[in-house]
Amino acid sequence: MTIANFLMTNSTFGNLININFTPKELYENFKVRKATRVLIFNTQNKIALLHETVKNYHSLPGGQVEANETPLESAKRECLEETGFEINNIKFIGVVREVLSGNEILNDSNIFIATKTGEQLKLSPQEDSEKIQY
Repeated sequence: MTIANFLMTNSTFGNLININFTPKELYENFKVRKATRVLIFNTQNKIALLHETVKNYHSLPGGQVEANETPLESAKRECLEETGFEINNIKFIGVVREVLSGNEILNDSNIFIATKTGEQLKLSPQEDSEKIQY
């Protein structure tokens, strides 16, 4: 069984990553930022990573959930903006909480898995410094 198949079929996987080890008193006054991240699988079951060439780091496609959208809508929008791909077979697998002490922010990332559809569309101008790698 591939990782992609496991994630698509295992309904309890989200429970495994929804663990909080940071004591609440350390972050109870922090601002909460809702975000999304998407593991996009290609036809070879490889995961798309964005390589930010200016700062030289890799990340999963995703970003902040806007005030007028759901996490699912945000995941679709961010994937299209950052990779040029529309996504399908979307499944929510859990929430990862990052405690960003320096900025006093709790980053709650809704994690989805998906597959890309069709051909790559044109990337938005703001995403020019990023390249997709598998």
